[in-house]
Amino acid sequence: MIIGLVGPEQSINTIEKSINNIDSSIMIKRYSQEKVNGITEDIEQFDKICDAIIFTGSAVCDFVIKNFKITKSYTYIGRTISSVVSAFIKMLQQGMDLDSFSIDVVEEQVVLDLLDAFEIDAQNIHSSPFSIDVDEDKYVKWHMQLLSTGKTNIALTSFVSVYKELKKNGCNVIYLPPTRSLVREALDKIKKDFELNRAEYSMISVELLKIADNYSDNNNYYSQMIKKTEAEKLFIKYVQNIQGAMFPIGIDEYIVFSNSGNIKTKQNYDNLFKLKNQIKKVGFNLIVGIGVGVTAYKAELNARKSVEYSLKNSIEEIVEIDENDELRSFSDSGVKLNYKKIITDKNLLKLSEKTGLSLESISKMINISEARKSYVFNADELADCLNITIRSARRIINKIVSSGYGKVIAKETSPNGGRPKAIIEFDFYSDKKLD
Repeated sequence: MIIGLVGPEQSINTIEKSINNIDSSIMIKRYSQEKVNGITEDIEQFDKICDAIIFTGSAVCDFVIKNFKITKSYTYIGRTISSVVSAFIKMLQQGMDLDSFSIDVVEEQVVLDLLDAFEIDAQNIHSSPFSIDVDEDKYVKWHMQLLSTGKTNIALTSFVSVYKELKKNGCNVIYLPPTRSLVREALDKIKKDFELNRAEYSMISVELLKIADNYSDNNNYYSQMIKKTEAEKLFIKYVQNIQGAMFPIGIDEYIVFSNSGNIKTKQNYDNLFKLKNQIKKVGFNLIVGIGVGVTAYKAELNARKSVEYSLKNSIEEIVEIDENDELRSFSDSGVKLNYKKIITDKNLLKLSEKTGLSLESISKMINISEARKSYVFNADELADCLNITIRSARRIINKIVSSGYGKVIAKETSPNGGRPKAIIEFDFYSDKKLD
């Protein structure tokens, strides 16, 4: 495994030494830069040669993530209680009291909690948490201002460049280094992330692209053939972007094989909606079903179920069923629906038995309710959410109320008259019957 270390040279040296002691099999690549704002776009090239990246601190991490595109797993070495304790020990060794200092990056509450543990009533503690808009030079001025006016006796800094500058100006300063325990925590996290990503990319994903005639002229065979050729050109460009393989199935379906890591990204979902719009301009409707599985057979089966779901419910979203049989549908603004297609949860099985509703319906209602942050519906709202008729929604409501897992909390009348609409609150999480 190749881990890239990003930050000032001194911190990189400390972290690399710790990593070598913890796991000597890891190969280290270094990207050293003394100041955070000195990092340039070549960090994106550095990202490509690493399996994962560890930043030497939160400041350099926040700056890079905000300004550059990092594709690999990453984490940073925080400065927590262990870092401050190390500084306190140095202060005590120098005969200094722990009641007058300035500290950057570390949150003030961390320092106060530590002082409380030491039973120290500190009166002159000044903290300046990291801000992406504040560079190292401003931290230098901040520390020096406090020291020069006698408000503090010493500066504690997480920045190597700030430490060097204060030291050069004759200031009393201690550097907060990345401790071995913190390096171990960061290394454990990055290893887990790396393994998860590798497993994700090794999973097989299948996309089933089904075209339906939008405004065809059935009398013009050659016109249809030309349109289909244009659509296939667009398919090929898309498949090239995800490094997949495409095969035609019958006269109106195409199956695309790729790694799950290439398909299950926001960028790919955006590209699929772009493809749907392009195909519509050619003269077809495009239905997209995505399936994920540990085998090609399972992935293709899930993709076909996704297309069947789209056709059955007449929806425009992109539907995906993953290796755990969890179904999601994506709109062009993000995830719209998320529920289990195959459900083994004992509580849901109990709800299905008592209400007489299908597991799929119950799971959909629970997920929609959690997304809405409300279990209150009327029949119209439930019908819209489940994409069913109002009459079917009323039947579902009646079953839930009669089984004791819902109650009428109000009734709303329409300005145009007619029967008042019952407003129902569901309670699927209670084992007791509702009043």
